[in-house]
Amino acid sequence: MNNRLRNTIAVLGVLVAPVFLSGCWDVTSTEILTVPTLMAIGWHHHRYTITMETDSPQLMSTPGSGSSTTTSPTWILRGQGTSISQALLDTGLNVETGNPLTLAHLRVVVLGKSVLSPNRLPTILDHFARAPYLHRTFWILSTSGPARPIAEAENPIGPDPVNVLQRDLKIAKLHGNIVPHRFYRVIESVVNTPYEGLEIPTVMVKPAPNGKSGGQFRFQGAYIILHDRIIGHWSLHQVRTYALLHNADPGLLLTVPISDGGYYVFRVLTSHTRVTWRHRSLRISNHCVVSLVEITSPVGTSHTPPLPLAEMMAKQLATRITSLVRWTQNHRVDMLKAGVDASLRHPLWFPSHEQDWSTIYAKAPFTIHVSVTIHDTGSLNTY
Repeated sequence: MNNRLRNTIAVLGVLVAPVFLSGCWDVTSTEILTVPTLMAIGWHHHRYTITMETDSPQLMSTPGSGSSTTTSPTWILRGQGTSISQALLDTGLNVETGNPLTLAHLRVVVLGKSVLSPNRLPTILDHFARAPYLHRTFWILSTSGPARPIAEAENPIGPDPVNVLQRDLKIAKLHGNIVPHRFYRVIESVVNTPYEGLEIPTVMVKPAPNGKSGGQFRFQGAYIILHDRIIGHWSLHQVRTYALLHNADPGLLLTVPISDGGYYVFRVLTSHTRVTWRHRSLRISNHCVVSLVEITSPVGTSHTPPLPLAEMMAKQLATRITSLVRWTQNHRVDMLKAGVDASLRHPLWFPSHEQDWSTIYAKAPFTIHVSVTIHDTGSLNTY
């Protein structure tokens, strides 16, 4: 009886097995390969929120299906968590324990205003600095509004970040300035060979003058942070551009007294400040274009601006910039933003006893050079 039962089971197994096996290979199922290209990070209810725009370059079919398609849909994935890693896991990509190359094609990271705080921003930058799955250049954009609408824009991001800004900002109808920081992974080369440099070009993006609402954008400045290896140690050379006067205080008025008892009132039209860190010192150069808006002087006095007028304004502006820089040093507010990124405090650039970048910055000497161009009724006088 037992032998008969065993024989019956064996026969049934032989007959049924091909059915199951053929079914496993004949069933048509598709696996969608998503490649995240844009990530928007925000902060809501004490949790990080992540919205990702992912492209699906193709629909990959399992063996035996024999079907494929050329459509390229864009998928929006969302997640949240108490850390960036948890929020990424919540999106369903499982980047930490699954495919380590999931984010290898990430092109742009958008940081919303809600995460631009001293407590959250260093955590985010540190996550990207340590992420083993990021092996290529990408952009980090900090916005003056929410980041999520950019990730939820209708069109895919494409390979060009400039086009992303011009298109997605218009679609999302965001207002205010956007500051992109190009973020490079540090690549270690062969022993006894200098390391690759770490470049972070800083670009100010703002609506062009007299441009249509939500339309044209222009780039102001493209300066880099560069690390050079010099005879066994690292020196840090940083260059950033700041509009310390005009952008911080639009329409700044300068009042310049003159010898006859009157005074001139000038309005700052444009102001560009270039801040350089080299050899443990700050070098600050500023150029302002001003326009005459008011003259107050006794009757019969010539209204022609005297020759030293530009020089007098330059001294005023130099005093003002000096006060701003001193404030950043006294309050440990790093104007170069080097202290925000933990990777810049790595012994690779600073010896172990000099890792406290804020102390180095606070004690750094600085020099200031200011030039002024007076623009009024077609005449230009520059000091």
